[in-house]
Amino acid sequence: MKRPENTVMFPEGYVETDAIDLQKDKKKAAVINGVAAAVMAAMTIPALIIKRSELAALFEGNGIIIHLLILIVSALVYIVGHEAVHAVFFKIFCPKAKLKCGFTLLYAFMAGDAYYNKPCYIIIGLAPIVVFGILFTVLLFLLPEYFFVIWLLQSMNVSGAAGDIYVSVKLAKGPYDLLVYDRGVSMSVFYK
Repeated sequence: MKRPENTVMFPEGYVETDAIDLQKDKKKAAVINGVAAAVMAAMTIPALIIKRSELAALFEGNGIIIHLLILIVSALVYIVGHEAVHAVFFKIFCPKAKLKCGFTLLYAFMAGDAYYNKPCYIIIGLAPIVVFGILFTVLLFLLPEYFFVIWLLQSMNVSGAAGDIYVSVKLAKGPYDLLVYDRGVSMSVFYK
């Protein structure tokens, strides 16, 4: 059986069989956001305890202000970068797709107006956590004086990918020939 191609045209013989909408499904969104908050806490609290002497040293002089400013700017750059990585992979897998970027109250999103097969869509979804996971890990070794800034960014990366991970796991359980049409915070799943 051949895996379906990524396409901007609706493929013949497919029917919408599922939808994922984290804007409308408040219960599921609350669970995913709760998991994200728990992951953020699980990554951040131990680091604060283990590195408490280094944290205390930041409060001497202007260290904390400088670190906070760097964190705020870096977090904004990271959010844009996360969506840009999605965009790159949307385009790699379907160059004709038109991209749409946006923000809701809870989410930043990137969407490609094409039908993506299962492995491509899972790669699109998980690419930012992998790319930034590697980048932040390297930066932890290169810039140890900014450990807290980088670690908080890494915590954002892992916890912020909770929705992407949820969708990827759900799709991984689906049939071989499924297609996904992503609208940003909602998507339709099609089977033959």
